[in-house]
Amino acid sequence: MDFFRPPPALDFTETNLAESWKRWRQCFENFMLAAEKTTKPEKTKIAIILSCIGQEGVEVYNSFVFEAGKETLQEVLSKFGDYCAPMKNVVFERFNFFRCFQKGQNIESFVTELKNLAGTCEFKEDRDDLIRDRVVIGIRDVGMQERLLREPDLSLDRAVEFVRTSEISKRQIASMNAGPSECCCTGSTPRTRAGGSRSMNTGPFVNTVAPDLHRGRGSGGSRLFRCQACGRIHQQRGCPAQGKPCFRCGDMGHFRNMCRGKQRPIARSLEVQEIAATHRRITSDESDSSEVPLFIDSLDSMVSERSNEWTKVITVHLNQCLFTVTFKLDIGAEANILPLNAICGLESKIQLEKTNTVLVSYGNFKIKPLGVVMLECSYDNFSPVGIKFFIVDTNSKPLLGLNACQKLNLIQRICEVKGDQKSEILEIYQDVFKGLGTFPDDPYHVELKPDSVGVVHPPRRVPQVIRGKLKDTLDDLENRGIMKRLTILLTGFKVW
Repeated sequence: MDFFRPPPALDFTETNLAESWKRWRQCFENFMLAAEKTTKPEKTKIAIILSCIGQEGVEVYNSFVFEAGKETLQEVLSKFGDYCAPMKNVVFERFNFFRCFQKGQNIESFVTELKNLAGTCEFKEDRDDLIRDRVVIGIRDVGMQERLLREPDLSLDRAVEFVRTSEISKRQIASMNAGPSECCCTGSTPRTRAGGSRSMNTGPFVNTVAPDLHRGRGSGGSRLFRCQACGRIHQQRGCPAQGKPCFRCGDMGHFRNMCRGKQRPIARSLEVQEIAATHRRITSDESDSSEVPLFIDSLDSMVSERSNEWTKVITVHLNQCLFTVTFKLDIGAEANILPLNAICGLESKIQLEKTNTVLVSYGNFKIKPLGVVMLECSYDNFSPVGIKFFIVDTNSKPLLGLNACQKLNLIQRICEVKGDQKSEILEIYQDVFKGLGTFPDDPYHVELKPDSVGVVHPPRRVPQVIRGKLKDTLDDLENRGIMKRLTILLTGFKVW
């Protein structure tokens, strides 16, 4: 008879013991059926389950109480089920479900994991909807998330089908783009000239096996290569330079540090119309590791009402020529922007220098500048100051950032506003601050409620320290006619 492996011992320390018991019982019943043990006597079947369930399970079994003559395998399984059922924690199971994300597996494996987790959460009729929500939230592809969110009346099956189609198409595109410029093209070393120097041909990149890693293996058993496109050591079909441009020669498929082509001079005298073809808008995943992001507030506004914008006409000095440009003042920007169309009509030539800076606007929209240029700028009668401008090919207003606005004395940081308004107030309200203020000559009539009751308060005690000052003040008010001294005949006290 064939040998069938029994299930491992049940772990009674599991957080969801009820689900663990359910799976263990299924494995045990399959073992009994496959090993043809179902026809054995009841005592034999009970001995088999106690041998499989482990020492902790035997201790739990010893706590069970059976009626005389009714100790059967089904009864033992029922009592184990009753023992494990109270250990289920639905709140913790739902916590595990809602924090589940796609971790490198395909969509089928991810959905299977979600369904297994949902089986212990008691979602009932909302089960498929909640699994659909986790699929949309938990997948790694942000673009596919946006696609699923735009889909009306999205169901679980449609969501899985969308993601599956996207994954298949990406694998197919990766296979179609696999060419000689990719790291998987060959494992042979390139031909060398006499003396051992590497050939400087500009043909397709050929990967070489690293001398110290010719016996190395990757995690999947494939050989490791020192890639001639990115300069790193990795497995086949994993080059980070695939589809990326070189910032030295402009070709695709390799990084600048591994470029063997002719450098395209950027810092040269050229007509401004010629630099339009060299620009490139890049997305967040296309930026090179050497690029420096620089935040700009905005390049353009779609709002038609622009009356509140701060603009200034600045004089720009270029090759002993002067021309004026209307700049938008933006103290939230870290860069100064000069659009290409603002300088296209100039007769003078400009020299652009290459830059690794990436302009980042609000919303993480990135623009690669055509270049950078230093220009002398002045405002009113101030001396010209040097300001660095990034040249971009966008239909937008020229922009002056915070540092440039401070250099040109267009703005100042004011932490406190001080002003002498006393004399102005005294001038406006002269009649109020002359002499003593008095009520009108007519006596003021005070009416009391018919049921009002008078209250007599005891005299307030004055501290000995300020009695002298208080007496001098009261005497002064009496002499000026503001107060009058009265004598209460009943008590003999003098009061004011």
